[in-house]
Amino acid sequence: MTAKSEVQGLVDDYWKWMRDRTILKEIDKDWVEINTPILDRHNDGLQLYIRRVGDRYRISDDGYALTDLLHSGVNPNSAKRSEAINEILRSYNIGLNKGVLQADAAAEDFPSKKNDFILAMLEIGGLHSTAQGRTLGYFLEDVSEWLDSKKVRGTRHAKIEGRSGVSHRIDFLIPGKSFKEPFTAIQTLSNPDKQSLATKVIMPMTDVTKSRDARFVAVFNDNKIKDSVLRELTSITESSGAEVIPWSKRNEVAVEI
Repeated sequence: MTAKSEVQGLVDDYWKWMRDRTILKEIDKDWVEINTPILDRHNDGLQLYIRRVGDRYRISDDGYALTDLLHSGVNPNSAKRSEAINEILRSYNIGLNKGVLQADAAAEDFPSKKNDFILAMLEIGGLHSTAQGRTLGYFLEDVSEWLDSKKVRGTRHAKIEGRSGVSHRIDFLIPGKSFKEPFTAIQTLSNPDKQSLATKVIMPMTDVTKSRDARFVAVFNDNKIKDSVLRELTSITESSGAEVIPWSKRNEVAVEI
């Protein structure tokens, strides 16, 4: 079995795991609750709320994301955190209505929008670290400044549609130097773990590379993770076909951008 076929099997198992562990619950005649197996920082499954509005479907978090930040001691209304939240929401095209995350999608766009909604909730949840330190948004800025220093030009917060029809957000999309060269997709992981690696790197890469030639690079913020965890995540990432840049070794690694 090749490394690629082995990883493909893992991806197939992931989709099955997602389906088997996604639970629907009817709240009332309008709203349906979706309990997902995607865990937040409390190791609780994220919950979405769906109702039909005309010929579209409205997705809501019922105010969970921002309320959870408040409970963790983070004020989402402060200037810097509000700016970080709004940047996340803009990049996923998600609205904010009186503290509630909200997005509408046509039936054919629902899978992609649901995926975006979950990623946005996870990124906003990652802002809880601002109670003691730097935000996820700041790490993205650090990577952006580093790319600028290397005179690397590309598109920030690009969207790429995979073979499945799902659109994936890419932190930095770098075009190839010629039409024959593949583009490079750079994904930043401020708080790297297996779940964020799967949702932000492996799943998009597997979906996108089924229909086009692309190169994926994961930049890990390794300032607060153990060496053993970094080695494990690096091994998983490289086995999937992506490349890794640990932030602490960004000027030492041989990965070319």
